[in-house]
Amino acid sequence: MILAIFAFSAAGKDLKTRLEALLEREGHRICPVPSGIALSEAVARVFQKAQALIFIGACGIAVRGIAPFIKSKTTDPAVLVLDENGTWVISLLSGHIGGANALTCTVAALLDAQPVITTATDLQGVFAVDLWATARSLVIGSMEKAKTLSARLLAGEEIPVQSDYPVTGPLPQGLKEVSQDSNAAFGMTITIFTKPETRREWLRLIPRSVYLGIGCRKGTPLHTLDRTITAALDARHIDLRSIAGVGTIDLKKDEPGLAALCEEKGWPLHSYSAEQLMRVPGDFTGSPFVEAVTGADNVCERAAVMASDCGNLLFGKYAGEGVTVAGAEKPPVLGFEEDR
Repeated sequence: MILAIFAFSAAGKDLKTRLEALLEREGHRICPVPSGIALSEAVARVFQKAQALIFIGACGIAVRGIAPFIKSKTTDPAVLVLDENGTWVISLLSGHIGGANALTCTVAALLDAQPVITTATDLQGVFAVDLWATARSLVIGSMEKAKTLSARLLAGEEIPVQSDYPVTGPLPQGLKEVSQDSNAAFGMTITIFTKPETRREWLRLIPRSVYLGIGCRKGTPLHTLDRTITAALDARHIDLRSIAGVGTIDLKKDEPGLAALCEEKGWPLHSYSAEQLMRVPGDFTGSPFVEAVTGADNVCERAAVMASDCGNLLFGKYAGEGVTVAGAEKPPVLGFEEDR
């Protein structure tokens, strides 16, 4: 993790120096904290750069320092507070998704200090859906429904679980596996697909497991690519949030519209030579014209499968406005063994 550590007293600064050395030894990277300026300005400069902020001092100082910048538990960095003696390590913000609880335990172990974690699911030993999902690169479809799920588990209710993928290990207490045709009013489902109306109240966890293969005419703008991709996914009821990356032929790797789209969406862009694409095993929709131009009989389908590490072709070539799109999936590995 990239960490920024704030200290205010002489004893706190000594602890900061010691802690930085210990954390760097563990593989973390320390982000320099600006000095000689107001705390609010210093926090502003590192809030988006650092994955975790550690304050050595009073909780009140930390709260006032971060207050103007807090937005959402899905995007805020982890925030920890230590006393200047290194006796207590408090997980203050983003305990699960941001990793504050895990980092609190790490810091406490390094300093032989006492971790302080106040998250209800941790205290009661109840399954924490946000922590489990984050560790497995699952997108939480609705934070409100995730809160509802946690509240029901804390109240002792049993939650039905349906997954489109094999889940290994015994389910945590409070979760019960059910079939796809379950008519329960509320539950948790793991799927890349949007569900019918009967599942509208269920919490969806969406694996980032789909890779798109894309071909396009030279000069195709971002908005045209975006529109065609959206149409291709909507036609098959695939959630856009399931996209993990994009593959294309090396002739298109510097295409401005494609590069801009991937940067905007946060999708890694992988490019392959025609020779690499032609070696991809599978049955693809060939085109003599495409092969004459690019050297590969099909770009989008082969690139999708290549990007997914030879996963399953979800859908073949979808064409529109000079863009071709295909999708392949590398099925996620889901398990509960380590959680127990």
